[in-house]
Amino acid sequence: IAAALIASVTPATAASINNTFNVTITIAPKCIFSAAAIADIAYNTHFTTATTPSEVNLDGSTIVKVLCTKTTPYTLTMAPTGASTAGTGTLKSNASSNTDTIAYGLFRDPARSLAWGTTSGTNTQAGTGTGVSIDHTVYSRIPTIGNVTPDNYADTVTVSVVY
Repeated sequence: IAAALIASVTPATAASINNTFNVTITIAPKCIFSAAAIADIAYNTHFTTATTPSEVNLDGSTIVKVLCTKTTPYTLTMAPTGASTAGTGTLKSNASSNTDTIAYGLFRDPARSLAWGTTSGTNTQAGTGTGVSIDHTVYSRIPTIGNVTPDNYADTVTVSVVY
């Protein structure tokens, strides 16, 4: 009888209930200048006079390192201090008594035929982020120095990444 009672008792069935939750993250498009992104363009010391032919086509370059999230489209622009949209700038002295200037240009190609400025679709550089730093070379040229006062001449270029 005891064995029959034990056999007739059915164990309680286990019950369960299920639900779900999500784990999410949003990756926003982002661009930054990589570490040590931009070095100055520094020309060597030069000597000019009214009777000595000026040196022509003094060339320099630097690299701008842009880091954007994968597949993020971006546009790289260059604007000298004078707000030129065509990538042309003017080197000036910090001395208020010296009004001499030296013209220069910024370019996207080594032949210095494609200006680099701020007019979208005309003189900017488009790219697409890869998740790693992308190098963009900025070429510069001083077409001629001319007869200028001995001094240090400089200009500041604003580099922008629009994404």
